[in-house]
Amino acid sequence: MPIAHAEVIEEFVADFIVSDADSSVRDAIAATMVKFPNSMAIDAAFAFVSVAAALEQPVFKYTENDATRSDELYRSIAMFVADIYAVEKLSGWPAMCSQINDFWTKYGDTFFCPQSSK
Repeated sequence: MPIAHAEVIEEFVADFIVSDADSSVRDAIAATMVKFPNSMAIDAAFAFVSVAAALEQPVFKYTENDATRSDELYRSIAMFVADIYAVEKLSGWPAMCSQINDFWTKYGDTFFCPQSSK
């Protein structure tokens, strides 16, 4: 993925996460899949990892002193990567963001489990 495109995805993700205190990381991932359907899903995952590293800096104050949000952040990224792996195993080639969306639509939360214990 070109560096400029990676930066655009990272900015979108960071803005989404910090713009709404009630939004979950999964919400941000889903929004990214919709916003960048023709991107490689693994590139989007790397953007999330980069944003997660940046969010640990005090300037963002996203996960600072908030273990629940920190856990959600890293767990969501891990599950997203697992979804990408599942789609690639099913399709036999690198997954696009649009394919991850299709996968979520077809299989619901089978692979990408919600964090709540409701």
